[in-house]
Amino acid sequence: SYSVTGVQTCALPISSLLDRLKTGSIDAETLRGNLSRMNDRLLFLERFIDEMRSYSQATPAERRRERIVDVVNEEKSAVLDNLKSRSVETDSVTWSFDVPENVTAEIARHQIVAALIHILKNAFEAFDPGNSGPKKIDVRGRNVGEDVEIAVTDNGPGIAEDDLSDIRLFRPGTSTKMNQGGTGFGLPTASRYVSTHGGSLVIESEEGQGATVTISLPIDRGEDADEDPSVSDR
Repeated sequence: SYSVTGVQTCALPISSLLDRLKTGSIDAETLRGNLSRMNDRLLFLERFIDEMRSYSQATPAERRRERIVDVVNEEKSAVLDNLKSRSVETDSVTWSFDVPENVTAEIARHQIVAALIHILKNAFEAFDPGNSGPKKIDVRGRNVGEDVEIAVTDNGPGIAEDDLSDIRLFRPGTSTKMNQGGTGFGLPTASRYVSTHGGSLVIESEEGQGATVTISLPIDRGEDADEDPSVSDR
């Protein structure tokens, strides 16, 4: 089972509204505020359920050789569209993408795109809106031996050691002190998608020094790449 840290249900505000409606002691401003909070909680729960469903998905048996530059471009577009749909200001961040066109890997494309989306969103959301200093996100892809490495680096506030230890456990449905508004499924989902491809996800950070998240994927598909032990018994 999964726990939703910090999530409040709508039961209390609904009960309170019903009581106040019965007594006629509610005004328009109070009603508007309560409805707004309930809407926010329902949207969060909807996102939580969607991400829990994504986390539980098996890795498709069919994979194709993909250019990593195409995967990264798709990820970038999806993240920017998501942030803009939430009226999040993106112009203050400088983006840098360096992935040679000859870097390829055999992957289930939509899952690696999804993993990178979680990582890039986390990098963007790490920035303090009140910080007027330069904000940068660099995405680099390269061949390293028999693997492809995709590294996402930000110059944000970094991650405290205690939080970093918790994050590296990749426990689904839990949020750290630095990510109270998250569902707790983003990085666990990314890590799971990468590991079922026979790869790894590594997070490096120091408080005040930004963070780097590196995905390593085999260039060529291994014989046991179809196995997904986390869902085999479901």
